[in-house]
Amino acid sequence: MEQILAFSLGVFTVVAVAAVVNSFKVRKTISEVVEDVENAHDAIDNLATDLSDDIKQAEEDFDYRLKDLEKDLRGEIDEIYKIIDSRIDKLDFRIDTKFNDNSAFVDKLYTNIRELQNIFREVKQTDGKSVKDK
Repeated sequence: MEQILAFSLGVFTVVAVAAVVNSFKVRKTISEVVEDVENAHDAIDNLATDLSDDIKQAEEDFDYRLKDLEKDLRGEIDEIYKIIDSRIDKLDFRIDTKFNDNSAFVDKLYTNIRELQNIFREVKQTDGKSVKDK
């Protein structure tokens, strides 16, 4: 019985030592896995930070380019307005000149018609007097 007890205690001791060794191995493995997870978490945080910084930089670049395009577009629009305004001023000047020329022509024509009417009246009056005188 003593031998069975000694054998059992020996087996139990070997199993206990093996269990302790395995528990330390498992603990070491768990520590390594935890460290790997923490490293992965840190790497993901760094990537997220880098990505956030890249997105902010892209937004700033986009805003800058958009403002630059707006500025260029406003300049082009202002240039187009200047050209249109210049053309309209030239057209207005031509129309005014033609109108003034035509107005002067019509005024002269009206004056000539009045003079002709006066001449016809005088002729009519002198013709009527000369007929009466004869």
